[in-house]
Amino acid sequence: MPTSAPTGGQTAPGSRFSIPPFTDEVEQPDNNDGLMATLSGTAQIQVQGIIPFMQSDVIYEWLMYVNVTNTITSTSITDSALFPEIFVGPFQLNMQYQYPAIDVASGFDLAIITEYRPFVQNSNNFPLQKGQNPKSSLYSTQGNQVTSSTAYTPVTAVQSTFSFLLEVPACCYFDEYYELTETGDAISGPHNGYVSPQNMGGYARVVTPSVKMNQLVAVSAQDNNPYVVAAGGTGIGTATFGFSRIGVLGNVDASVLPQPANWQYNIAHLRWSLSGVSKTNIPLNAIFAGQIMSIVVRLYDPTANAPITLSSGLSTSSTAIQLIYGGNVNRWVGNQQRMQYRFFGQHGYLPAEGVIILDLATDRNGHITNSYCLNTLRTAAVNLNLLFSGALSATAYAEVTIEGLRYVPLPVRPAQ
Repeated sequence: MPTSAPTGGQTAPGSRFSIPPFTDEVEQPDNNDGLMATLSGTAQIQVQGIIPFMQSDVIYEWLMYVNVTNTITSTSITDSALFPEIFVGPFQLNMQYQYPAIDVASGFDLAIITEYRPFVQNSNNFPLQKGQNPKSSLYSTQGNQVTSSTAYTPVTAVQSTFSFLLEVPACCYFDEYYELTETGDAISGPHNGYVSPQNMGGYARVVTPSVKMNQLVAVSAQDNNPYVVAAGGTGIGTATFGFSRIGVLGNVDASVLPQPANWQYNIAHLRWSLSGVSKTNIPLNAIFAGQIMSIVVRLYDPTANAPITLSSGLSTSSTAIQLIYGGNVNRWVGNQQRMQYRFFGQHGYLPAEGVIILDLATDRNGHITNSYCLNTLRTAAVNLNLLFSGALSATAYAEVTIEGLRYVPLPVRPAQ
Protein backbone atom coordinates (compact mmCIF):
# COMPACT_ATOMS: atom_id res chain seq x y z
CA MET A 1 0.00 0.00 0.00
CA PRO A 2 1.17 3.58 -0.57
CA THR A 3 3.09 5.14 2.23
CA SER A 4 1.90 8.15 4.19
CA ALA A 5 2.59 11.69 3.00
CA PRO A 6 6.06 13.04 3.74
CA THR A 7 6.50 14.87 7.01
CA GLY A 8 6.32 18.65 6.82
CA GLY A 9 3.22 19.31 4.71
CA GLN A 10 0.39 17.96 2.65
CA THR A 11 1.18 16.71 -0.87
CA ALA A 12 -0.82 18.16 -3.75
CA PRO A 13 -3.43 16.03 -5.56
CA GLY A 14 -1.80 14.07 -8.36
CA SER A 15 1.73 15.01 -7.34
CA ARG A 16 2.79 11.37 -6.84
CA PHE A 17 0.59 9.79 -9.48
CA SER A 18 2.37 7.00 -11.43
CA ILE A 19 5.48 7.24 -9.22
CA PRO A 20 6.47 3.80 -7.88
CA PRO A 21 5.30 2.39 -5.56
CA PHE A 22 2.38 4.74 -4.92
CA THR A 23 -0.05 4.12 -7.82
CA ASP A 24 -1.47 0.71 -8.77
CA GLU A 25 -3.35 -0.01 -11.99
CA VAL A 26 -6.42 -2.24 -12.13
CA GLU A 27 -8.12 -4.06 -15.03
CA GLN A 28 -10.95 -6.44 -14.23
CA PRO A 29 -14.53 -7.39 -15.11
CA ASP A 30 -17.19 -4.94 -13.92
CA ASN A 31 -20.86 -5.18 -13.06
CA ASN A 32 -23.07 -6.29 -15.98
CA ASP A 33 -20.38 -8.70 -17.20
CA GLY A 34 -22.13 -11.72 -18.72
CA LEU A 35 -25.45 -9.92 -19.26
CA MET A 36 -27.56 -11.39 -22.07
CA ALA A 37 -30.24 -9.91 -24.32
CA THR A 38 -32.62 -11.45 -26.83
CA LEU A 39 -32.49 -9.59 -30.14
CA SER A 40 -35.55 -8.78 -32.22
CA GLY A 41 -35.77 -9.22 -35.95
CA THR A 42 -38.09 -6.25 -36.41
CA ALA A 43 -37.76 -3.82 -33.48
CA GLN A 44 -35.14 -2.01 -31.46
CA ILE A 45 -34.92 -3.38 -27.90
CA GLN A 46 -33.68 -1.90 -24.61
CA VAL A 47 -31.19 -4.16 -22.87
CA GLN A 48 -32.71 -5.01 -19.50
CA GLY A 49 -31.06 -5.85 -16.19
CA ILE A 50 -28.24 -3.28 -16.35
CA ILE A 51 -27.05 -2.05 -12.95
CA PRO A 52 -24.55 0.72 -12.04
CA PHE A 53 -20.85 -0.01 -12.36
CA MET A 54 -18.83 -0.76 -9.22
CA GLN A 55 -18.27 2.21 -6.88
CA SER A 56 -14.56 1.82 -6.29
CA ASP A 57 -11.27 2.97 -7.77
CA VAL A 58 -10.58 5.63 -10.43
CA ILE A 59 -11.62 4.51 -13.91
CA TYR A 60 -10.10 5.55 -17.24
CA GLU A 61 -12.50 3.62 -19.45
CA TRP A 62 -14.74 0.60 -19.76
CA LEU A 63 -14.59 -2.03 -22.50
CA MET A 64 -17.84 -3.48 -23.82
CA TYR A 65 -17.44 -6.82 -25.55
CA VAL A 66 -20.45 -7.79 -27.69
CA ASN A 67 -20.79 -11.48 -28.58
CA VAL A 68 -23.63 -12.17 -31.01
CA THR A 69 -25.26 -15.39 -32.14
CA ASN A 70 -27.98 -14.97 -34.75
CA THR A 71 -29.89 -16.85 -37.42
CA ILE A 72 -31.04 -14.96 -40.50
CA THR A 73 -33.58 -16.67 -42.76
CA SER A 74 -33.77 -15.24 -46.27
CA THR A 75 -32.96 -16.00 -49.88
CA SER A 76 -30.71 -12.92 -49.93
CA ILE A 77 -28.57 -11.55 -47.08
CA THR A 78 -26.39 -8.43 -47.32
CA ASP A 79 -24.40 -6.86 -44.51
CA SER A 80 -25.08 -3.21 -43.66
CA ALA A 81 -22.43 -0.69 -44.65
CA LEU A 82 -22.24 0.02 -40.89
CA PHE A 83 -21.76 -3.64 -39.90
CA PRO A 84 -21.06 -4.88 -37.22
CA GLU A 85 -21.22 -1.98 -34.74
CA ILE A 86 -24.72 -1.08 -35.97
CA PHE A 87 -26.00 -4.04 -33.92
CA VAL A 88 -25.75 -1.51 -31.07
CA GLY A 89 -28.26 1.33 -31.31
CA PRO A 90 -28.44 4.40 -29.06
CA PHE A 91 -25.85 4.19 -26.26
CA GLN A 92 -25.45 6.38 -23.19
CA LEU A 93 -23.04 6.42 -20.26
CA ASN A 94 -25.13 8.10 -17.59
CA MET A 95 -23.68 9.98 -14.61
CA GLN A 96 -25.94 10.63 -11.64
CA TYR A 97 -26.83 14.36 -11.32
CA GLN A 98 -24.95 15.11 -14.59
CA TYR A 99 -25.47 15.03 -18.34
CA PRO A 100 -24.54 11.71 -19.97
CA ALA A 101 -20.76 11.42 -20.37
CA ILE A 102 -21.44 9.61 -23.67
CA ASP A 103 -24.55 9.98 -25.80
CA VAL A 104 -24.36 8.55 -29.33
CA ALA A 105 -26.88 7.38 -31.91
CA SER A 106 -25.25 3.98 -32.45
CA GLY A 107 -22.29 1.78 -31.69
CA PHE A 108 -20.93 2.66 -35.12
CA ASP A 109 -20.79 6.37 -34.19
CA LEU A 110 -18.95 5.60 -30.94
CA ALA A 111 -16.51 3.32 -32.79
CA ILE A 112 -15.65 6.10 -35.25
CA ILE A 113 -14.36 8.28 -32.40
CA THR A 114 -12.53 5.61 -30.42
CA GLU A 115 -10.79 4.43 -33.59
CA TYR A 116 -8.93 7.74 -33.94
CA ARG A 117 -8.90 8.47 -30.20
CA PRO A 118 -8.09 5.05 -28.70
CA PHE A 119 -7.30 4.74 -25.03
CA VAL A 120 -3.94 3.18 -25.87
CA GLN A 121 -2.31 5.88 -27.99
CA ASN A 122 -0.36 4.91 -31.11
CA SER A 123 -1.70 1.38 -30.83
CA ASN A 124 -2.32 -0.90 -33.79
CA ASN A 125 -6.09 -0.78 -33.55
CA PHE A 126 -8.51 -3.47 -34.56
CA PRO A 127 -10.20 -2.68 -37.90
CA LEU A 128 -13.49 -1.82 -36.25
CA GLN A 129 -15.53 -0.53 -39.16
CA LYS A 130 -16.41 -2.54 -42.21
CA GLY A 131 -14.31 -1.60 -45.22
CA GLN A 132 -11.71 0.18 -43.09
CA ASN A 133 -8.03 -0.51 -43.40
CA PRO A 134 -6.49 1.19 -40.35
CA LYS A 135 -2.95 0.80 -39.08
CA SER A 136 -3.01 -3.00 -38.91
CA SER A 137 -5.07 -6.00 -38.09
CA LEU A 138 -4.20 -8.98 -35.90
CA TYR A 139 -1.70 -11.25 -37.63
CA SER A 140 -0.88 -14.13 -35.35
CA THR A 141 -1.17 -17.89 -35.13
CA GLN A 142 -3.20 -17.26 -31.98
CA GLY A 143 -6.92 -17.23 -32.68
CA ASN A 144 -8.51 -13.76 -32.63
CA GLN A 145 -11.09 -13.66 -29.82
CA VAL A 146 -11.74 -9.90 -29.95
CA THR A 147 -13.10 -9.26 -33.45
CA SER A 148 -14.35 -12.19 -35.49
CA SER A 149 -17.14 -13.02 -37.92
CA THR A 150 -18.42 -15.69 -40.24
CA ALA A 151 -19.22 -14.77 -43.83
CA TYR A 152 -22.84 -14.99 -44.95
CA THR A 153 -24.00 -16.73 -48.10
CA PRO A 154 -27.46 -16.42 -49.69
CA VAL A 155 -29.04 -19.64 -48.46
CA THR A 156 -32.28 -20.38 -46.62
CA ALA A 157 -30.97 -20.00 -43.08
CA VAL A 158 -27.59 -18.91 -41.82
CA GLN A 159 -26.40 -18.96 -38.22
CA SER A 160 -23.32 -17.06 -37.19
CA THR A 161 -21.43 -16.33 -34.00
CA PHE A 162 -19.06 -13.38 -33.89
CA SER A 163 -17.68 -10.70 -31.59
CA PHE A 164 -16.71 -7.06 -31.61
CA LEU A 165 -15.49 -4.54 -29.05
CA LEU A 166 -16.55 -1.00 -28.17
CA GLU A 167 -14.43 1.27 -26.01
CA VAL A 168 -16.41 3.36 -23.51
CA PRO A 169 -14.02 6.18 -22.51
CA ALA A 170 -14.39 8.00 -19.21
CA CYS A 171 -11.47 10.36 -19.89
CA CYS A 172 -8.82 11.29 -22.43
CA TYR A 173 -5.05 11.37 -22.10
CA PHE A 174 -3.51 14.70 -23.13
CA ASP A 175 0.14 15.14 -24.07
CA GLU A 176 -0.26 18.88 -23.37
CA TYR A 177 -3.17 20.07 -21.26
CA TYR A 178 -3.96 23.57 -20.01
CA GLU A 179 -6.40 23.87 -17.14
CA LEU A 180 -8.88 26.60 -18.06
CA THR A 181 -11.51 28.65 -16.32
CA GLU A 182 -15.09 28.35 -17.54
CA THR A 183 -14.51 31.37 -19.79
CA GLY A 184 -11.41 29.78 -21.31
CA ASP A 185 -8.56 31.58 -19.51
CA ALA A 186 -5.52 29.40 -18.80
CA ILE A 187 -4.80 28.91 -15.09
CA SER A 188 -1.99 26.36 -15.46
CA GLY A 189 0.96 25.73 -17.69
CA PRO A 190 1.00 22.78 -20.07
CA HIS A 191 1.22 19.35 -18.49
CA ASN A 192 0.27 15.83 -19.51
CA GLY A 193 -2.28 13.60 -17.86
CA TYR A 194 -5.75 12.07 -17.89
CA VAL A 195 -8.73 14.45 -18.09
CA SER A 196 -10.76 13.44 -16.11
CA PRO A 197 -11.00 9.84 -14.87
CA GLN A 198 -14.07 8.85 -12.89
CA ASN A 199 -13.41 8.59 -9.17
CA MET A 200 -16.00 5.92 -8.51
CA GLY A 201 -15.46 6.02 -4.74
CA GLY A 202 -15.76 9.80 -4.52
CA TYR A 203 -19.20 11.01 -3.47
CA ALA A 204 -20.66 7.54 -4.19
CA ARG A 205 -20.53 8.11 -7.95
CA VAL A 206 -23.28 6.27 -9.82
CA VAL A 207 -22.34 5.47 -13.44
CA THR A 208 -24.75 3.36 -15.49
CA PRO A 209 -24.64 2.40 -19.17
CA SER A 210 -27.83 2.39 -21.22
CA VAL A 211 -27.76 0.12 -24.28
CA LYS A 212 -30.30 -0.42 -27.04
CA MET A 213 -29.84 -3.10 -29.68
CA ASN A 214 -31.12 -2.49 -33.19
CA GLN A 215 -33.48 -4.75 -35.09
CA LEU A 216 -31.66 -7.48 -36.97
CA VAL A 217 -33.18 -7.23 -40.46
CA ALA A 218 -34.96 -4.91 -42.86
CA VAL A 219 -35.82 -5.16 -46.52
CA SER A 220 -34.00 -1.97 -47.49
CA ALA A 221 -32.79 0.25 -44.63
CA GLN A 222 -29.33 -0.46 -43.26
CA ASP A 223 -28.58 2.48 -40.95
CA ASN A 224 -30.49 0.89 -38.05
CA ASN A 225 -30.09 -2.82 -38.74
CA PRO A 226 -27.09 -5.05 -39.50
CA TYR A 227 -28.67 -7.09 -42.33
CA VAL A 228 -30.64 -6.29 -45.48
CA VAL A 229 -32.81 -9.24 -46.53
CA ALA A 230 -35.32 -10.15 -49.21
CA ALA A 231 -39.02 -9.58 -48.55
CA GLY A 232 -40.20 -11.99 -45.88
CA GLY A 233 -36.73 -12.47 -44.41
CA THR A 234 -36.52 -12.96 -40.65
CA GLY A 235 -33.92 -12.80 -37.93
CA ILE A 236 -33.51 -14.09 -34.39
CA GLY A 237 -30.52 -13.88 -32.08
CA THR A 238 -28.95 -13.20 -28.72
CA ALA A 239 -26.19 -10.92 -27.51
CA THR A 240 -23.93 -11.57 -24.54
CA PHE A 241 -22.06 -8.58 -23.11
CA GLY A 242 -18.72 -8.48 -21.38
CA PHE A 243 -17.78 -5.37 -19.39
CA SER A 244 -14.28 -4.61 -18.11
CA ARG A 245 -12.93 -1.60 -16.22
CA ILE A 246 -9.45 -0.07 -16.61
CA GLY A 247 -8.08 2.41 -14.09
CA VAL A 248 -6.06 2.81 -10.92
CA LEU A 249 -6.69 1.52 -7.42
CA GLY A 250 -8.60 3.96 -5.25
CA ASN A 251 -6.84 5.64 -2.36
CA VAL A 252 -7.70 8.19 0.35
CA ASP A 253 -4.40 9.90 -0.51
CA ALA A 254 -5.27 12.08 -3.53
CA SER A 255 -1.59 12.65 -4.31
CA VAL A 256 -1.25 9.13 -5.73
CA LEU A 257 -4.30 9.45 -8.01
CA PRO A 258 -4.56 11.29 -11.36
CA GLN A 259 -4.57 15.06 -11.02
CA PRO A 260 -8.16 16.37 -10.90
CA ALA A 261 -9.45 18.89 -13.44
CA ASN A 262 -12.48 21.14 -13.82
CA TRP A 263 -13.28 19.64 -17.22
CA GLN A 264 -14.85 16.28 -18.05
CA TYR A 265 -14.46 14.27 -21.25
CA ASN A 266 -17.75 14.10 -23.12
CA ILE A 267 -19.26 12.79 -26.37
CA ALA A 268 -22.60 14.22 -27.57
CA HIS A 269 -24.63 14.06 -30.78
CA LEU A 270 -27.45 15.53 -32.84
CA ARG A 271 -29.20 14.27 -35.98
CA TRP A 272 -29.46 17.10 -38.51
CA SER A 273 -31.92 16.92 -41.39
CA LEU A 274 -30.56 17.42 -44.92
CA SER A 275 -33.97 17.06 -46.57
CA GLY A 276 -33.80 18.48 -50.09
CA VAL A 277 -30.90 20.85 -49.38
CA SER A 278 -27.80 21.58 -51.43
CA LYS A 279 -26.06 23.34 -48.54
CA THR A 280 -26.51 23.43 -44.78
CA ASN A 281 -25.28 25.33 -41.72
CA ILE A 282 -25.01 23.17 -38.58
CA PRO A 283 -24.89 25.21 -35.33
CA LEU A 284 -22.41 23.35 -33.13
CA ASN A 285 -23.18 25.53 -30.09
CA ALA A 286 -26.58 23.82 -30.03
CA ILE A 287 -24.93 20.40 -29.72
CA PHE A 288 -22.02 20.99 -27.36
CA ALA A 289 -21.15 23.41 -24.56
CA GLY A 290 -17.42 23.37 -23.85
CA GLN A 291 -14.10 22.72 -25.58
CA ILE A 292 -14.69 20.98 -28.93
CA MET A 293 -11.92 18.43 -29.55
CA SER A 294 -13.30 16.86 -32.72
CA ILE A 295 -16.34 16.85 -34.98
CA VAL A 296 -17.67 13.80 -36.80
CA VAL A 297 -20.35 14.13 -39.48
CA ARG A 298 -21.77 10.87 -40.82
CA LEU A 299 -23.83 11.52 -43.96
CA TYR A 300 -26.55 9.01 -44.84
CA ASP A 301 -29.36 8.75 -47.37
CA PRO A 302 -32.12 6.29 -46.35
CA THR A 303 -33.73 6.67 -49.79
CA ALA A 304 -30.61 5.21 -51.39
CA ASN A 305 -30.06 2.90 -48.36
CA ALA A 306 -26.40 3.91 -48.28
CA PRO A 307 -23.95 6.47 -46.94
CA ILE A 308 -23.74 9.65 -49.01
CA THR A 309 -20.56 9.18 -51.03
CA LEU A 310 -18.37 12.22 -50.43
CA SER A 311 -16.73 12.09 -53.86
CA SER A 312 -20.09 12.58 -55.60
CA GLY A 313 -22.41 13.93 -52.90
CA LEU A 314 -20.12 16.63 -51.52
CA SER A 315 -19.12 19.57 -53.68
CA THR A 316 -15.54 19.62 -54.98
CA SER A 317 -15.37 23.34 -54.22
CA SER A 318 -12.44 24.32 -52.03
CA THR A 319 -15.00 25.71 -49.57
CA ALA A 320 -17.25 22.60 -49.41
CA ILE A 321 -16.48 22.15 -45.69
CA GLN A 322 -16.28 25.29 -43.55
CA LEU A 323 -15.75 25.35 -39.79
CA ILE A 324 -16.29 28.96 -38.72
CA TYR A 325 -16.78 30.80 -35.45
CA GLY A 326 -17.61 34.30 -34.31
CA GLY A 327 -19.80 34.77 -37.32
CA ASN A 328 -17.19 34.70 -40.10
CA VAL A 329 -13.79 33.63 -38.72
CA ASN A 330 -12.47 30.56 -40.55
CA ARG A 331 -11.13 27.75 -38.35
CA TRP A 332 -10.79 25.25 -41.19
CA VAL A 333 -11.95 25.40 -44.80
CA GLY A 334 -11.53 22.73 -47.48
CA ASN A 335 -13.14 19.86 -49.36
CA GLN A 336 -13.05 16.07 -49.15
CA GLN A 337 -9.54 15.84 -50.61
CA ARG A 338 -8.14 18.37 -48.14
CA MET A 339 -10.05 16.84 -45.23
CA GLN A 340 -8.60 13.44 -46.11
CA TYR A 341 -5.07 14.80 -46.34
CA ARG A 342 -5.40 16.49 -42.95
CA PHE A 343 -6.91 13.47 -41.22
CA PHE A 344 -4.50 10.96 -42.78
CA GLY A 345 -1.56 13.08 -41.63
CA GLN A 346 -2.93 12.98 -38.09
CA HIS A 347 -3.97 9.33 -37.87
CA GLY A 348 -2.61 7.34 -40.80
CA TYR A 349 -5.90 6.06 -42.25
CA LEU A 350 -8.98 7.46 -43.98
CA PRO A 351 -12.47 7.76 -42.46
CA ALA A 352 -15.27 5.44 -43.52
CA GLU A 353 -17.32 6.37 -46.60
CA GLY A 354 -19.68 9.25 -45.96
CA VAL A 355 -17.81 10.38 -42.84
CA ILE A 356 -16.20 13.80 -42.34
CA ILE A 357 -13.85 14.15 -39.36
CA LEU A 358 -12.19 17.35 -38.15
CA ASP A 359 -9.81 16.63 -35.27
CA LEU A 360 -8.91 19.88 -33.47
CA ALA A 361 -7.12 18.20 -30.56
CA THR A 362 -4.27 16.54 -32.49
CA ASP A 363 -1.65 19.15 -33.29
CA ARG A 364 0.91 19.20 -36.10
CA ASN A 365 3.34 17.18 -34.00
CA GLY A 366 0.81 14.45 -33.37
CA HIS A 367 0.24 15.47 -29.74
CA ILE A 368 -3.18 15.53 -28.13
CA THR A 369 -3.72 19.00 -26.68
CA ASN A 370 -6.52 21.43 -25.82
CA SER A 371 -4.44 24.36 -27.07
CA TYR A 372 -6.51 24.81 -30.23
CA CYS A 373 -9.94 23.50 -29.26
CA LEU A 374 -12.95 25.73 -29.95
CA ASN A 375 -14.58 26.71 -26.65
CA THR A 376 -18.29 27.33 -27.22
CA LEU A 377 -18.59 28.81 -23.70
CA ARG A 378 -16.66 31.85 -24.88
CA THR A 379 -17.10 31.64 -28.66
CA ALA A 380 -20.46 32.32 -30.30
CA ALA A 381 -21.71 31.15 -33.69
CA VAL A 382 -19.57 28.01 -34.09
CA ASN A 383 -20.98 26.56 -37.31
CA LEU A 384 -20.10 23.76 -39.69
CA ASN A 385 -21.17 24.66 -43.22
CA LEU A 386 -21.43 21.94 -45.87
CA LEU A 387 -21.87 22.44 -49.61
CA PHE A 388 -23.21 19.50 -51.66
CA SER A 389 -23.00 18.82 -55.38
CA GLY A 390 -26.80 19.04 -55.67
CA ALA A 391 -30.05 18.79 -53.75
CA LEU A 392 -30.19 15.74 -51.47
CA SER A 393 -33.13 13.41 -51.02
CA ALA A 394 -36.02 14.18 -48.68
CA THR A 395 -34.77 11.61 -46.14
CA ALA A 396 -31.05 12.50 -46.09
CA TYR A 397 -29.49 13.38 -42.75
CA ALA A 398 -26.21 14.17 -41.02
CA GLU A 399 -25.42 12.40 -37.76
CA VAL A 400 -23.20 14.93 -35.96
CA THR A 401 -21.11 13.64 -33.05
CA ILE A 402 -18.87 15.96 -31.04
CA GLU A 403 -16.03 14.93 -28.74
CA GLY A 404 -14.85 17.44 -26.20
CA LEU A 405 -14.49 18.68 -22.63
CA ARG A 406 -17.39 20.03 -20.57
CA TYR A 407 -16.92 22.30 -17.58
CA VAL A 408 -17.70 20.43 -14.36
CA PRO A 409 -16.08 22.39 -11.48
CA LEU A 410 -14.50 20.35 -8.74
CA PRO A 411 -16.32 20.41 -5.41
CA VAL A 412 -14.92 23.03 -3.05
CA ARG A 413 -13.42 21.28 -0.06
CA PRO A 414 -13.61 22.92 3.35
CA ALA A 415 -10.46 24.55 4.67
CA GLN A 416 -8.37 22.36 6.91
